[in-house]
Amino acid sequence: MPKKATPASKTSANKRATKSTATTPSDPKSKGTGRATPAAKKAPAKKKRTTKKKQPKPTLKNLKVSAAEGKRFPWPSFPYKVVHRDGKDLQDIKTCYFECEEHMKKYLTRYGFKKNEYHMFTNV
Repeated sequence: MPKKATPASKTSANKRATKSTATTPSDPKSKGTGRATPAAKKAPAKKKRTTKKKQPKPTLKNLKVSAAEGKRFPWPSFPYKVVHRDGKDLQDIKTCYFECEEHMKKYLTRYGFKKNEYHMFTNV
């Protein structure tokens, strides 16, 4: 009696058959092993470089404080006021109130402000 092929032997034979046909380079429909042939390599596309326009750094010239704002002191115990730019890229406007002139000067020297970087107001 001839032996019948077991299902395991059928699947392994099918795998061998598909493997050998898929890797043949002569077959134009085969996907191959995934390696690119020298003719199939593409040059990488060049990225377009865009340059950002440098915006001028915000300075005190851009910082406008109205006369009414300069006279506004919400707390009578803090008669000294400093308005300056703060934050990332100097986008924020910060208003600080002080009890005495020494505290105000100490603040300005601690953070290294120059005369053209802040406005100072007094209500004495």
